[in-house]
Amino acid sequence: MNRRACVRWVLLGIVGCTVAAGAESWDARHATRTFESPAVGRVMAFDVVLPVGYEDSDRRYPVLYLLHGIRSHHGSWRSVLETLGSTSWAGDLIVVMPDAGNSWYVNWNSAGEYGAWEDYVVDDLIGHVDSTFRTVPERAGRALGGFSMGGFGALSIGLRNPERFLTVASISGYLDYARAARRELEDGEPIPRRRRQRPSQLAEGLKRFESAADPVIASVGFRSQAERTPNGRPFAETAQAAAHDPFALIPESTAAERPHIHLACGTEDPLYGFTRELAQLLLAERVPFGYWQSAGRHDDSWKAEALRLVIPRQLDEMQRALASRFSEENPT
Repeated sequence: MNRRACVRWVLLGIVGCTVAAGAESWDARHATRTFESPAVGRVMAFDVVLPVGYEDSDRRYPVLYLLHGIRSHHGSWRSVLETLGSTSWAGDLIVVMPDAGNSWYVNWNSAGEYGAWEDYVVDDLIGHVDSTFRTVPERAGRALGGFSMGGFGALSIGLRNPERFLTVASISGYLDYARAARRELEDGEPIPRRRRQRPSQLAEGLKRFESAADPVIASVGFRSQAERTPNGRPFAETAQAAAHDPFALIPESTAAERPHIHLACGTEDPLYGFTRELAQLLLAERVPFGYWQSAGRHDDSWKAEALRLVIPRQLDEMQRALASRFSEENPT
C-alpha cells in the first residue's frame, strides 16, 4: 500500500459515518451571495452550496462554514469541491464559504477603519445565513473548518466561541500564528521580516500583483491584495495574542465548553509540525479529537483529500447532537 493510500485515522471517542450520494452536481446548487457586514463596514461575499432537495422541502439543515487561506477568497474552494462531487454533501448539509481577505479572522487593532473580522464571522455572517436559509440556527447545527490561515481561524474562533460551534477542523492550518505573535510582542517590537533585494523589474511586477483586481471576488473595493490586507496590527499586546492562540486556549477550556476538534495535514506540508504539536497537546490534555495525515503538500489535492475525510465526521457529529436533543425534548 502506498503512502497516500495509507491515511492514518486517529479518533478518540468519536464515531464516523458513511455519506450517501446526492442526485445533482455541485454547480447546480452553487451560488455567490453578498451582504452588508457592520463589523467590517463593507459589502462582503460568500459562496454557498445548498443540499440536494433543498428547494423541494421545508427541512432545516446544519451548516458547515469553510474558511479560506491567505491570499485566497470565497471562490477558492470551488475547484476543490468540484473534485469531491455531490457525494460529500449527502443532501444534508449547507456549506458556506465566506470571504475574509488576509485578515487571519481576528479583530484587528486598526485606527480609523473597520476590522472586526472575528465578529464578522461569528455575528454578521452567521446572522445573515440563519435569516436567509433554512438552517438549524444553534450550536448543534454548526461546524467550522478552514485551510491554512483558515485552519488557524477555525480553531481560534471555535475555541473562543464554543457556544456557536459544535465541531471545528483545521486542514493544514498555520496554527502557530498567534503564538508567534506572542513571542514577537514579548521581545518588544515585532521582528521585521527580512526581504531579499529584488531587481526593479521584479519589484514592479510584485507591485502590480498587489494592486491587481481579481474579478472572481464579488466584493467591490476588496479585490486586490492591497485592499484585502488590513491596516494596523492583529494584536496590540501579548494577552490579546494569547487569547487567540489554540495552544493556550485548549488547556484553559473545559470538555463541556469545548467544540469537537479535528486536525489534518499532509506530511510534506511545511506546516505539518504545528499540527503534530497540537495533536500532542490534545493527547496530553486528554482531549478527544480526530486526526488525519498522509503524504501530501500544502495544495488543493491534499485539501480535497482532507475534506473527504473530515466533513462526514463533522456532519455525523451534528446529526447525532441534533438527534440526541430531539430525543430529550420528545421522550417516549
